[in-house]
Amino acid sequence: MMFIYRILITLTLAVLCLVSCTSREDGVLLTTKSSTSIFSFENPYEFIGRLHNEALDTVKVQGISKNQLKGFTNDFTLRHFAQMPEFSNSLQDENDEKNAELSINRGFEVGKKINEATTRAAINELSDSLTMAFPIEGQKYIIRMYEACDKEENDTVKICQEFSKLDYSITTDTTVNDTLKQALLAISAIAKATNIYNASKAKTRGATARSLAKADLGGAITGIIGRGIFVKAAFSGLMFGPSGVVCCFAREAVRGAIVSSAFHLASGGRF
Repeated sequence: MMFIYRILITLTLAVLCLVSCTSREDGVLLTTKSSTSIFSFENPYEFIGRLHNEALDTVKVQGISKNQLKGFTNDFTLRHFAQMPEFSNSLQDENDEKNAELSINRGFEVGKKINEATTRAAINELSDSLTMAFPIEGQKYIIRMYEACDKEENDTVKICQEFSKLDYSITTDTTVNDTLKQALLAISAIAKATNIYNASKAKTRGATARSLAKADLGGAITGIIGRGIFVKAAFSGLMFGPSGVVCCFAREAVRGAIVSSAFHLASGGRF
């Protein structure tokens, strides 16, 4: 009898241990083992985040004015896209010139509106409107990106861990279709990059980390939304680069983000 009791106790402890080591987030069951995978997950759109940060440094070094921003953004991205392996084997979208103009104009307007805001509440209202313009299935992730911007985290390791967890949740979320996942990952790459940029350089400019990050995020959102791609149910007609990214999402997200945050940067934005 004592032997049976010992077996029951052992099984009970094993079950309790298993339960305590699991959690559920955004519809995804996570275990201690999978947590390691979360923190090592790499967003395939990381390269546009690096390009975005390089563009902001160039704006500062060259002293690009607000009137020059649209032309700068177009020339800078076209020049770098041609050199990037992610785009090297893909034909350019035949409507790319029109799409570039649209995403840059939309991003410029976002940067302008954030710069003109006189209160933090006004910036939050603009952020909320951009979130609501996004497909409802992805809104919870856009909200989490904005929340990350609000933290103004200075520890880049923590920033990387937070966005690895976010990106992992996006890719494993069964309620989000594949097209929307790709768009969210492109926007997330921009959000991560601007938070890293702000962590090391926030004290060297007039704009605060929070407002510049929100300008980046808003520009990336409008850049992608401007294509009207979400009327499609799947990937039909979308062009992939050799690394598996959707080229149009990568291009429009970074164009919109660069011009939006550069406007805010050049203007010495607030909040």
